[in-house]
Amino acid sequence: MTIRMLLTTLVLLNIQNMTQLHAQDWPRWRGAENNGISTESAWRPEALQQQNQLWEAELGTGYSSFSISGNRLYTMGSIGEEDQAQDVVYCLNTDSGKELWRYTYPNKRGGWPGPRVTPTLDEDKVYTISRTGKALCLNAKTGRLIWQRDLAAEEKAVDPDCGISGSPLIYRDRVIFNAGASGVALNKKTGQVIWHSGNAKGGFASPVLYTLNGADHVSILGRETLFDVNPATGAVNWSMPWATKYGENTVDPIILGGTLFISTGHGKGAALVDISASEPRIIWENQNIANHFHNCVLIDQHLYGVHGNYGRKGTTLRCINLNSGDLLWETPAPFGPITAAAGRLIHLGERGKVTISRANTMGYAELASAQILPEPDDTGVRRSRVNRCWAPPVLAGGKLFIRNSYGHLVCIQMAS
Repeated sequence: MTIRMLLTTLVLLNIQNMTQLHAQDWPRWRGAENNGISTESAWRPEALQQQNQLWEAELGTGYSSFSISGNRLYTMGSIGEEDQAQDVVYCLNTDSGKELWRYTYPNKRGGWPGPRVTPTLDEDKVYTISRTGKALCLNAKTGRLIWQRDLAAEEKAVDPDCGISGSPLIYRDRVIFNAGASGVALNKKTGQVIWHSGNAKGGFASPVLYTLNGADHVSILGRETLFDVNPATGAVNWSMPWATKYGENTVDPIILGGTLFISTGHGKGAALVDISASEPRIIWENQNIANHFHNCVLIDQHLYGVHGNYGRKGTTLRCINLNSGDLLWETPAPFGPITAAAGRLIHLGERGKVTISRANTMGYAELASAQILPEPDDTGVRRSRVNRCWAPPVLAGGKLFIRNSYGHLVCIQMAS
């Protein structure tokens, strides 16, 4: 082998390693591709045991999931009593759980207390928004505040009763939030308002970016309407009524090619929508799956998700054919979020039990399960203060990260 060939080989290996490391990052809500699917493959379901816990941490109350870049994890919580409560943005070391920095600011805890959103990472910045509409940009390495806007005080957003819940979306030079009627966009470097959709109650889902026929679009599930928005201008390309009881439009649309899947709870159900033309057209609509808070994952033209409402009996894990809406199978399962990796489903039950199963269309096939977080005792606790696991688990760098709403975070080593 010549020196030139050797150098070329080393460069290619280095690029492959860099790509692998980058692929393990989870830079935003539902991951880099916004689909809830991790690229991790070298992990073992049988490693799901408490004895493989690497570390734990306390974050304060809230429902924020995790964003990860390299060996840094970002999340949020709320600390202190109601009259002196503070939101906290954390940066932790993924190997040890050591706190690298925190940024705090005053913010009401509210009902179902604490932050809802997952921080979004972009270049060397962290973007968040509080339940009351305080949008922040921080230095990802140091936690230094770069800019902050109070969208509610500026009448660009209204608390939709249970708090702003959609995580930030980065599009070119702007950061987009599900706030106001159909979104608001700020300059990601300065926080300056680029466009907004008026002072109205929005939905609880996160904005979803997609490209169709060479044009960029953002799908925003509003309070009672599904909006297709031009991310550059905020102009609404089209809209479609989608009203859920109590205004609880909480789950992100899933887009594949020229179709869009939408599902919400309280018996509303789901639909597959043709979005390839200038106006949307419903392909099918039924109640075979109704996602109250938690997104489905889409694998090989099939949807896997939890059907049913929080606080109701009879929730099930279901497999649905995307193209037809047919129910292929279901099995009893606790209410809670799902993440997928390597053809497997990682389901975090709301009371702290994690179950791993195969993602297949023939039927439920469990691979492993364990009570990772202590089962909560809710005796005498009012409904809006109970301890629940509603933040989607994240698998990155061979480690599984899970938390409950009281802020107890656990890291499990899942790779050899």
